[in-house]
Amino acid sequence: MPAANDAPPPGAHAYELPVRYGDTDQMGVAYYANYLYWFEIARTEWLRAHGKSYRELEAEGVILPVTEAYCRYLASARYDDRLKLWSWVASTRLAPPSSESAAWAGPPRTPTAQARVRSAT
Repeated sequence: MPAANDAPPPGAHAYELPVRYGDTDQMGVAYYANYLYWFEIARTEWLRAHGKSYRELEAEGVILPVTEAYCRYLASARYDDRLKLWSWVASTRLAPPSSESAAWAGPPRTPTAQARVRSAT
């Protein structure tokens, strides 16, 4: 995984979404488990940006169940922040395939989390 302040690698795709009130705790901080959900959205949008959808892959017999997920939390995202989620394929030559994601909140752009997800094939 790149360091928190590093730019995403070539081929990464960005997707933005707001931190909604229902995504936060009573202090207005984004609930930690939402990051895995948000990163799944980013991976789905990465696929779309590269010409496929999960639905199309499954119709072709390709199923990618998540077998491992890791998330490193760096800073809090808060209610009404705009998150910029980056997603990219970390490895296709190794089995199982893995993807990585990173989130920045802001402005100012502050790294909030990084994740790695492995899928079975």
